[in-house]
Amino acid sequence: DHAWASNGSEFPATVELSLPQPPSVSRVIVYAAPPWQSQGTLVDYELSKADRHKIDQEVELIYSWFVDQLNWDKHPRYPLKIRIFGSSAAFSAYAPDLEPWNAQRSHYKPSTREIVLRGEQLTDDTIATLRHEASHAILDMELRETPFWINEGLAEVFESSGAQRGRLNVTPNPQWVEILKLKLREGSLQPLAYYFTIPDHQWRMVGRREERSYYMISWAMMSFLLST
Repeated sequence: DHAWASNGSEFPATVELSLPQPPSVSRVIVYAAPPWQSQGTLVDYELSKADRHKIDQEVELIYSWFVDQLNWDKHPRYPLKIRIFGSSAAFSAYAPDLEPWNAQRSHYKPSTREIVLRGEQLTDDTIATLRHEASHAILDMELRETPFWINEGLAEVFESSGAQRGRLNVTPNPQWVEILKLKLREGSLQPLAYYFTIPDHQWRMVGRREERSYYMISWAMMSFLLST
């Protein structure tokens, strides 16, 4: 009589599906139990207990930085929702109305206050992206309107950082340092004031190469401000 059954009161939980035509089913998406600060993580591959703990820890590190540096309340205004998809098809099916510039990119969605990630496994790259998007989500809790160079600059700073002794260790991005040095020698950078005045919509309208330059400059500006 029921299409599904579970032992949701136990851990680890299991879900048993009764499908009329199993060969026609290519993927089953499971809504997993929440860590402390997320309402749940929608995954289309198995997320281990260690992975869930890692996600929990990374988001907590970012929020703790805001508490320490900006004197934010230790208790978040609301929980973060994180959804992770292991395939392009599942990602696109969940968010079919994304703008073209965001169609296949991990992102934070302010309207639903959720982080939407792509990643077949919880690799270092996926974790770095999680830090980036968590920065957007946490900043959005307190500051609904933030200049792009601050919002993206902070996110890039966190993306290249890591954990050390239970705290966020903000470190330089050596690759971007060398690229910026090269651009300075070439004279290919705009005056600094130009980057402060780029309209928000222009960040989305430029090509990927120029967009990465914007991100590098915003990272450099925020890194400088945080170091002084």
